[in-house]
Amino acid sequence: MEIVTGAVTTGENFYPGRVVYIEELNRRLALTDLLLLGPRRTGKTSLIKEYLLRQSENKGGSFPYLYMNLEDTKGLYQFYFRLIRELLAVTDKLKLLKDKSAEFIANTCNFLNQLVAGKVTLKPDLLDTEVESEIEIRIPRFEKKTIDQLQNHLAKILFEIQIPIVIVLDEFPELILKFPAAERKELTKTLMSCARAIRQKTKFDDKKNHKIIIAGSINLRNTLDSLGLADTINDLEELAIPHLKPSDSFELFNLLGVSENFQFESGTNEHKFIETQFGYCAPYYIQLFADRLRTIRRNQTVTKFTLAHIHSAYRALILGDRGPNYFLKRIDKSDYYAQEQREAIRNILSNIAHNQFEEHRSTCDHDIAQLVKDPLQRHHLLSKLLADDMIQIVNGGQYGFYSQLICNFWHSALNGGGYIYAPK
Repeated sequence: MEIVTGAVTTGENFYPGRVVYIEELNRRLALTDLLLLGPRRTGKTSLIKEYLLRQSENKGGSFPYLYMNLEDTKGLYQFYFRLIRELLAVTDKLKLLKDKSAEFIANTCNFLNQLVAGKVTLKPDLLDTEVESEIEIRIPRFEKKTIDQLQNHLAKILFEIQIPIVIVLDEFPELILKFPAAERKELTKTLMSCARAIRQKTKFDDKKNHKIIIAGSINLRNTLDSLGLADTINDLEELAIPHLKPSDSFELFNLLGVSENFQFESGTNEHKFIETQFGYCAPYYIQLFADRLRTIRRNQTVTKFTLAHIHSAYRALILGDRGPNYFLKRIDKSDYYAQEQREAIRNILSNIAHNQFEEHRSTCDHDIAQLVKDPLQRHHLLSKLLADDMIQIVNGGQYGFYSQLICNFWHSALNGGGYIYAPK
């Protein structure tokens, strides 16, 4: 396996310990549509891409699918335009509309340009450029009539496709959080109706309708429940992708180390270090740690790593911009947390990190109540932190971090404390 940081890992770089989830995804998707959940950086996108790759290889490279990452999609209009555009690109490439492909695409381009004349610029046309540069959203507010027309045209395209297609909507909850708070429920309801429309029976029999995979690192069920719309995904089969267990973390690190010929001085006990610091961790951080060690070896012409080298690589991971610092940046994003919530959230995370790192214990409700007096506000903040996987429930109802690495990050960032955990 090669060290890959920040990109999906498929093929020879796909972690073998995750193959069981490929098999489970395939089994469940054969029966129904899927809701794929898991904390950030646990490898959901790599899992999806590896599944799609294997299906294409099994079917001679003609497996029809559409993958869309919605993290950078700014609103409902752009979502529909992207979905229609990319759906037409797939159907055109694989000739899924038979002889009507060119005509259908031309008609769709004309329809979209007429529909949003003066509001949206498609440049230069619908299929020749990347989505990010082809669509400029200039519609100032939600117009239901326009969305209805877009959805009707989408349904027409889906009906005309000759064989079943798998549609993947990755980072789906991210789009919901971008909706203005005052319109979020109405816009989300419309978005979910689109997801249902994709899943409706078309001209195929019951076993051959189009399939959809909805994925996200933010808990979609909790997000929809807060809007009173949880029933819109009750019929989706849920598959949760967990963090790596300590033994899996070391196995992944070892596989990366083999490809780089990592060698360690006797007595470094890298096995114990990885399992302690990276247990229940996202695969991304192990990749990043291995990359830091590789950099040390190249810059310092090291042949064998000492404990000092290991600590140096770990410190760079904890304190660097590419690691858990993402979570700190997330607190300051208005899409996630309102201005008046941020200080309380920092205090909660600081307290939980201190208790886990310094006192080797989880945090109880009484601890949090000392920080946030109002019970309704406290419940709301804790529910959101749990839904966003910023904290977890541990030890029968108390709060903590599954990953010691994340705890170490918060303790260092918010408390100015140590970054290497030393268990008792």
